[in-house]
Amino acid sequence: MENNTIYVYTTPTYKDKGWFKIGQTTLDAADRVRQQDSTSNPESLILLDSWDAHGKSDIEFHKFIESNGMSKTRNNREWFDIPGGLNDIKTLWNKLITSIARPNSYKMRPHQQDCHDKAVHALTTLGHDSFLIGAVMRFGKTFTSYQIMKSLGAKNTIIVTYKPNDVMESWRNELNDHIDFDDYEFFVANDANYEDIVSCEKDVILFVSAQYLINDSGSKSKDWIYNIDTDLLLVDEQHYGGNTDNLIEKISLINAVKRIELSGTPYKTYARGVYPEECTFRWSKIDLHMKTFCIDMAEGLVDKLDNAGFTDENGFNINKFFAAEDGGFIFPNKVEATMWKIFDVIEFQSGSHLISPFAVRGLDRNNLDHILIRLPGVQSCVAMKDLLSKFIGHKYHIINAAGQGAGVVTNSRALIQLINNNKKTITLTCGRFETGITVPQWGSVFMLHGGESPESYFQTVYRACSRNDAIGKTEFNVFDFDPHRALELAYSSSRIMKQDGESLEDAVSDYFDCASIYMVKENKFAEINSEELIQFYENTISVRDPAKAISSEYGMSHLNLNASAIKALADVSAAKAKTLRALMHDNGMTKGSIKKSKTKKTQKQKDDLKTLKKVAEKLKTVCSRIPLVIIQEEFPDLQSLLDSTDSTGYFKNITGVTLPVYRDMVESGALKYDWQNDCIIRIYNGFSTIRPEFY
Repeated sequence: MENNTIYVYTTPTYKDKGWFKIGQTTLDAADRVRQQDSTSNPESLILLDSWDAHGKSDIEFHKFIESNGMSKTRNNREWFDIPGGLNDIKTLWNKLITSIARPNSYKMRPHQQDCHDKAVHALTTLGHDSFLIGAVMRFGKTFTSYQIMKSLGAKNTIIVTYKPNDVMESWRNELNDHIDFDDYEFFVANDANYEDIVSCEKDVILFVSAQYLINDSGSKSKDWIYNIDTDLLLVDEQHYGGNTDNLIEKISLINAVKRIELSGTPYKTYARGVYPEECTFRWSKIDLHMKTFCIDMAEGLVDKLDNAGFTDENGFNINKFFAAEDGGFIFPNKVEATMWKIFDVIEFQSGSHLISPFAVRGLDRNNLDHILIRLPGVQSCVAMKDLLSKFIGHKYHIINAAGQGAGVVTNSRALIQLINNNKKTITLTCGRFETGITVPQWGSVFMLHGGESPESYFQTVYRACSRNDAIGKTEFNVFDFDPHRALELAYSSSRIMKQDGESLEDAVSDYFDCASIYMVKENKFAEINSEELIQFYENTISVRDPAKAISSEYGMSHLNLNASAIKALADVSAAKAKTLRALMHDNGMTKGSIKKSKTKKTQKQKDDLKTLKKVAEKLKTVCSRIPLVIIQEEFPDLQSLLDSTDSTGYFKNITGVTLPVYRDMVESGALKYDWQNDCIIRIYNGFSTIRPEFY
């Protein structure tokens, strides 16, 4: 038999009735459907899916469908009444081919296969015990992790996450809907016990929330989880809570042989150097093109900023501007006037329209039908709902997803239902629904809060990075009303994601392969390129920024601290320093694999880890004082500082450690040379630098 394709199509009206045409062709399925379009159908045809026939014919499939209780309709041999739609059709097909009645049978895409192969190789052939999957949303981390789990032969797998409400259904559905995982059973810790796990005839997936592990209250003991012989531990959304002391302590008690951490934004983990390159898979390519528009919301407020209450030492503070209490904005009149401008509901004066996303030329207007707005806090969301309902409530359904209480949407299913049932929506959040949820309708994100963490920033904006085939969505928009922040994070995220041996220029170019950035120049939006971004960041940022960045954890890997540095920083005894160093090595906290013991950590080991955490904080303190040395002694770069002798003892007096100790921390990699050098150069050159006007 020729290579044939089974295809499924319908029409809008017939889809509502549950009627579907199932045919077979040797042509491209889309071409075959176009041939039949309007021949005997009242509406245009919608191709729903197609797949390889695997040697079967459509006639065999039709008979099988009928044998499973589905009937033909329209007096046509290829049209069927199937109320469950495409999912039921694919379930029946897989049952015919594999005897497994599940709808999904897709294979790993090339980049997923690459991740799978690298992880399995690292965890088996190379003998490592831990692996990091750092991949942006829509990569398919859940599916890929399960395939790795299967290849490792894991019998008991535990999934831990700080965001259970956002991701649990995704983990459960992926397992229960795909034919590859028919041998596994999914349990939730809240509803399970040890007997359920050990008596299960299938391989086990146990889903555990971090909150469940950490919360010691309640009558139900958590010890049963730690008694499970766990082959694989999956830490989902690792960037969110995965490094907190409480969770680290609880996870350390899980008796796991292998461990995989998952994150869409693992910037801190990369920066710390916990994982060697062979234990890391990085994927930063997003499915859709991201357009970021840098909008200066303070434009038009400049003459009113002094003593306004929403400024700080750096001028306009967006968090202060949108601050609220008792359900109302602190600056209600200014906020209302600004939001009227943003939503283009007043007649603008010349040039002032540039604050409105609705006035940007060339945008796909469909991407403004469903908007996600990030605000500073719960009270700001409450106040914003009242404000927006007042003047655009007739156009948009306003959804408050922040906090608790009447009218607040806290469940992802309820959120998606509201969006599906309304032509235009605006969702207000200060953190909820920023992980694990897919909302294809979201086309634009408004960043109306201040924040410098790349983890939280990109988790938020990538919420709109989901395809919407109904409108042919190929791009999404980010409107950042803190333009300096948008540029800084584009630069710094590229720098953090830069792989070994890759130049900064290439890393920034990789970012621009999936994104565009627009700034206002000569009263219109103009796209900037990667070279302009680098030039902006390296040449025009004020001295305050590198002075702050030099103590950032992105520029250090405190796990590379040696015993002498630990002693100098923590002022501990030689014996204690040796213990800490040994502990770091034993747990793979130095550069290399993280080794997990089959034994539970002692109280002393837990205390040592806490001590190490404090040492890391002291390292930040030392770095924060380096700018004082640079300013006073006038060192133009890092090397000139390292080559000095500190004959006066000034370095020790200011930083708290000797220059040789600092030099050793740089040489060991505890402080990253390039990061320190870049900050010092910009501090030295930036005394008289004034941030230029871009608008």
